[in-house]
Amino acid sequence: MFEHSRYLNKVIRQSSVALEVLVLYHDYAGTVDIISGTTSFNPRLAGSEEAPSERLPSHLHLSSLTHLDLQQVSLTNASLQYLSNLLPHLNLVHFGCSGLTHELLRHCNFAFLKSLSIRGGFFFDLVHILDAIIDETTVLSCGRLEQLFLEDLRSNSDVPTNFLRSIPLTRLFLDGLDSEPLASLLEIMDLSKLEKLSIRHSYYKPSAEKALAKRINEFTKTLVIQLDEFSSKRYNNSGGESRTMERTPETLPRHRVTCVDDSSTEECQHLFLQPILPVYSF
Repeated sequence: MFEHSRYLNKVIRQSSVALEVLVLYHDYAGTVDIISGTTSFNPRLAGSEEAPSERLPSHLHLSSLTHLDLQQVSLTNASLQYLSNLLPHLNLVHFGCSGLTHELLRHCNFAFLKSLSIRGGFFFDLVHILDAIIDETTVLSCGRLEQLFLEDLRSNSDVPTNFLRSIPLTRLFLDGLDSEPLASLLEIMDLSKLEKLSIRHSYYKPSAEKALAKRINEFTKTLVIQLDEFSSKRYNNSGGESRTMERTPETLPRHRVTCVDDSSTEECQHLFLQPILPVYSF
């Protein structure tokens, strides 16, 4: 494990100036140090956090990042501090975090962000962080956000209500939600642009379907709700009514719901990231 971690640290540091996409999953590599011992960052070189400059110095460590996803990975304190200073000045397209790295979310520049992935929302105050982002002065700055991945919401108090009401997403992935927060979320979220709603390993009970059925007139023409086997079984085992060609007060039309095979968290994350990853030609 130590050798693996040391090799990973070395690769990141050696490619840091040109690196555009950095995705780290799990803590199998131990604590990751993404900066060299001599690396420092002076915010004055890039403007203030409130008014970042248009361009970072080209030699700056990790200054080319456009996609940063840190899922269940432990970073050194120095790495976290460096990223906290750097993130406001990056025009990230995608950012992902979990309980170990969630504090970095506060420092993200949302102006260019199209994709956001947040795992382990139960283990930190997700609502407070996202509500702080969505206020009268910043709601317009989140206008480019297209897709969101949320995991592990266990009560209604975990649901970022103001955030979900304010952002018209096109793709939403929900993973590991209990029945009450799932139904609550579906009742309030902005559906005006939504094209795909993926629900994985969640307690999708009749209350969740009813919440969507009540809002059928808000659906886009292409919106499909995708349920994995686990979520679909929760619906059937809880007495969910069979779907027909037409919408009822309790159910969606059959063509609005599709069932897919169970997948691992990593596979689900890959499907989520795929549309916004850069395509390189060599």
